[in-house]
Amino acid sequence: MIGTLQQYNSDIETWTEYVERMEHFFDANEIAENEKRKAVLLSSVGPKTYKLMKTLLSPATPRDKTFTELVKLVKEHECPKPSPIVQRFKFNTRKQKERETVAEYVADLRRIAEYCEYGDKLEEMLRDRIVCGVKDIRTQRRLLSETTLDFKKALEMAKAMETAAKHSKDLQNNVSVEYDLFTLTKKPIKPFTTQVQVEGKKITMEIDTGAAVTVMSKAEFDKHWPDGKLPLNGTNAFLRTYTGERVEVYGQCDVKVTGKDKEAILPLLVIPGENSTLLGRNWLLKIPVDWGPLKQVAAESVENVVERHSEVFAEGLGKIKGYKAKLYLKEGATPCYVKVRLVPFSLKEGVEKELERLQEQNIISPVEFSEWATPIVPVVKTDGSIRICGDYKVTLNQCVKVDKYPLPHIEDLFAKLAGGKRFSKLDMSHAYQQVELDEGSKGFTTISTQKGLFVYNRLPFGISSSPGIFQRTMDNLTQGLPGVVTYLDDILVTGASEKEHAENLETLLTRLTEAGISLRKDKCVFSVSEVIYLGYRIDSEGLHPIDDKAEAILKARQPTNVTELRSYLGLLNYYGRFLPSLSQVLAPLHQLLKKSVQWNWSANEQRAFQQSKQMLLSSNVLVHYDPTKPLIMSCDASPYMGLGLSYLIRWRTAKNVQSHLHQEH
Repeated sequence: MIGTLQQYNSDIETWTEYVERMEHFFDANEIAENEKRKAVLLSSVGPKTYKLMKTLLSPATPRDKTFTELVKLVKEHECPKPSPIVQRFKFNTRKQKERETVAEYVADLRRIAEYCEYGDKLEEMLRDRIVCGVKDIRTQRRLLSETTLDFKKALEMAKAMETAAKHSKDLQNNVSVEYDLFTLTKKPIKPFTTQVQVEGKKITMEIDTGAAVTVMSKAEFDKHWPDGKLPLNGTNAFLRTYTGERVEVYGQCDVKVTGKDKEAILPLLVIPGENSTLLGRNWLLKIPVDWGPLKQVAAESVENVVERHSEVFAEGLGKIKGYKAKLYLKEGATPCYVKVRLVPFSLKEGVEKELERLQEQNIISPVEFSEWATPIVPVVKTDGSIRICGDYKVTLNQCVKVDKYPLPHIEDLFAKLAGGKRFSKLDMSHAYQQVELDEGSKGFTTISTQKGLFVYNRLPFGISSSPGIFQRTMDNLTQGLPGVVTYLDDILVTGASEKEHAENLETLLTRLTEAGISLRKDKCVFSVSEVIYLGYRIDSEGLHPIDDKAEAILKARQPTNVTELRSYLGLLNYYGRFLPSLSQVLAPLHQLLKKSVQWNWSANEQRAFQQSKQMLLSSNVLVHYDPTKPLIMSCDASPYMGLGLSYLIRWRTAKNVQSHLHQEH
C-alpha cells in the first residue's frame, strides 16, 4: 500500500479534509470499488467516529450504508451547512491580520466564500475584499489608483508589494531582529514541567498553555523511539511561533497517553530541532496533569515580595518616621509619685535583664529625679522572658486626657475583607514602642524599679491614650491601601486572587518600609487560604468560630451561681453573630441575672443552656459584607431582647439599604 491512514481527529483537521486525504489514498492504491472504499473508511476512522456513525444510524448499522452515504452522514453532523447570510457577513468583515500574508488572507477568504453562494460574482467579491481588507495602507492606495482592476491583477499587485516591502526591510536590517529585542539581565525562570506516560514511557514535558497542540522535537522523538519503532504519518497541519514564523512539521503519530487514572489516544506532532517537548492544550484538555508547579507561582511570588523587603524584617526595633506621640494632661492635674514595689525573688533576674534590654535599645533612659513615678508589673511571657508594664492606672491614667480616636468596629474591618481568597497576617515587633514620644511627654511616663527611675522614650503600654494614638498612626500609614485592615498592631492583607494578594502585600510592605516600621518575620503568616484574626477564623467564605473557643463553650459546666452564668453568657455572646434568635433562646438564663429573681436552675434553664451549645455546633460561617448586594434588615419583635439600637442606626445609615420589616403576631 502507498501511504497510510490514521483515525479521524477533529482537533487537527476537518471531516472534509480527512475525506479528501482518504480519496487521495484510494487513488494512489487504485481502490475504486465502493464496498472496498467503505471497508477502508470504517476500519480507519477510529472508534470514536465509528460509534458516532452507529448512533446516528440506529437501528441501522454502518454496514448497511454506502461509502457516499457514510461520508455525507458524518459531514452533516460535523459540518452542517452554514447560513449564507452569516457567511457573507464574515466575508465582508474579514480583514488581513497582523503577520498574515496576502496569499494566506485570500485563501481564507475563499474558504469563507464556499457557502456564500456568490456564483459568478465570486472573483469580483474577492477583488473588493483585497482592496478593502489589506492591512498595508500603501498597497491599498496603489490598488485604488488603478482604473481597471480585476481579482487576478489585484492579487498579483498586493503580493508583489508585500514581497518588495519584505526585501527592503531585510536590506535595511543587517542584524538579527529576533535576538536584539531583549537583553536578559537576570537568570531566566525555569520552565514548569510534568511527567506524562506516552506509549508506556515516562516523558518530561514542559507545560505550555499557550501552545494549541503538543509537539516534540525530532531529536527527542528518535531518542525515545529509535529505528522507526513508532512510525510517523504525514500531516497537513502547520504551526506558527508566537512571532508568526512558520514551523516545519516532520509528521504526526497517534500515541496512547496515560495520566493518573485516565487514558486517551492523542496526536503528537514532531518538529525539527532539539528543543523541549511542549505539552499543549489539546492534551491538557484530555489528560489530568500535576498542576502543583504552577499553583506555587503565587506563593513564590509572595516569597519574592518578602525577600525584596528584607529591610522591614531586619532585627532591631523600628521607629516610625516623622511622628512623635504627645500626651496631654487634664486641667489641674498634679504629679503622682508611687514608690517601687517589691518584685518576687524568682522574677528579679528576669526583670533586670529586661530593663537592660530596654535601655540598650533606647526605649527607656535612667533619670535621677522625677515628679512622676509609676510602679511596674512584671508579666511572664510564654517563652519565660519578662515583659515590664507600668501600672499607670494608679498614676498617669487618672490625669491624662484620653485620646478619643475610635478603634475600628470589627464589622467594618471584616467588610473590607469581602472577596479575599489569600491572606497574610503581619506582626509588628513591640508595636507601641515603634512610636517615639514627644520630649515634653517623657517625664509623665517615669517608672520606679528596683534599679531606679527610668523614663520612656517610646510610647509605652498601659497608658489610656496609647491605643488611640497608635490606631491613628497606623490608619494614617495604611490609608488608601487596597485589601489592608489594621486593628492596633494586627495587620491583615488580602486579595481576590493570588496575583492581587501579592500586589497588595507589595504595596503594604513598601509603605511600612518607607515609614521605618519593623516586623517579626517568624510571627508573620504569608499567603494562606485561611487565617486567625481578632478571635475568628477567616477564609474566602467568611468568618468562622475558632475551634478551641467553641470547644470551651461546648465543654462549659452548668453554672451554679450568677457569677458563673455571667461568665458563660459572656463567652457565648462573643459568637452571638453566628447564632440567630439567640436572645429568645437565652431568655430564661437572662431572667436569672435580675436582682429581684432568686436563683433556681430548673429544667427550663437547663434546656436553654444545652440548646445554646447546640446552636454553636450548627452555625459555621458568617459571610463577609458585600456592598454590591441588597441589605435586608429584620426587626426582632420578640418580647425578650431585640436588635440593639446602635446596630439599627448603623444599618439604617448604610448606603443602598433595602429594609424589609417583618412582624409576627
